Amino acid sequence: VYTVIIVVALHAANVVRPHVLDPDSGALRIRRAVHVDLRIPLERIASVRRELRMSHERADGELNVEVGSQTTVTLELTEPVTHVTFFGRRRDVRVVRFHSDESDALV
Repeated sequence: VYTVIIVVALHAANVVRPHVLDPDSGALRIRRAVHVDLRIPLERIASVRRELRMSHERADGELNVEVGSQTTVTLELTEPVTHVTFFGRRRDVRVVRFHSDESDALV
């Protein structure tokens, strides 16, 4: 029973916390459940493209927020933003890859 509850809770967290493009605050918010909440100021985005990737190797300066081991959007930034992990570790990222159900509309 606990396993079913945890799986349902993780799915619900992904559904109710989608990525948000907020032009009023001037930021793109990349979120994944409670694990990732990254605010990227729009003026720091150098390029954005639709790019389907199925494999991701860990690299310095890159953040991959994959769903089902895939990402569909790649952001390249003009200067790094600080990503704070779930356990408080900080790292600067210049490339962010994430999955979006409507990647064409987002791009």
